[in-house]
Amino acid sequence: MSFASFTRVLVSLIVMLIASFAALNHSPALSSSGQNQRAPSDLNPIAAPTLMLTSLSASASPVAAPQNQSAALTVGTQASQIQPDKLIVTRTKNDLNNLTAPPFTKTIVDHILVQKLYTEILALPSFPSGTFNCPPGSGVQYHLAFYSGAVLILAADYRPTGCPSLQLNDGTVKSGDSAFDSDLWHALGFASDQQFL
Repeated sequence: MSFASFTRVLVSLIVMLIASFAALNHSPALSSSGQNQRAPSDLNPIAAPTLMLTSLSASASPVAAPQNQSAALTVGTQASQIQPDKLIVTRTKNDLNNLTAPPFTKTIVDHILVQKLYTEILALPSFPSGTFNCPPGSGVQYHLAFYSGAVLILAADYRPTGCPSLQLNDGTVKSGDSAFDSDLWHALGFASDQQFL
């Protein structure tokens, strides 16, 4: 192809493109109401991006916090304060003077009694540190397991003689006292604390 022919073809293409753009610019779209409506291609090239950004900003506006947030916190707090409804007590070590005593296990399902013993354990003071003298202990030990339904919520090993103590399942050691001792042996149906042995 000669240079002259190439030039004519190029000019023809440019004229066709100009005519196409002119037709688009002079052919307004009609809306449903019969009024002229500018096509998207007629938008100002600077205004179009601005409108798009404005639309995105509106859609990304923050959502208001739920009005029941405080209610949700209240429910969470109540769930963390689960109360037991069952206590299983098992003698895990016999009295050194009564090593042949038969196994002992008792399940207590009186909710009020179980919750009273549970609350008493939580309120007991920590076992003191340091060196001190304790009266001789018999070696007897009981395992206490508090449940809410089928969920274990607290376990403790109770040594009622010597310097009475309870070791909880989280490693905490608490001092026993006469009030807890008395409430427990009554709950177990013992006639006196001597039946602990």
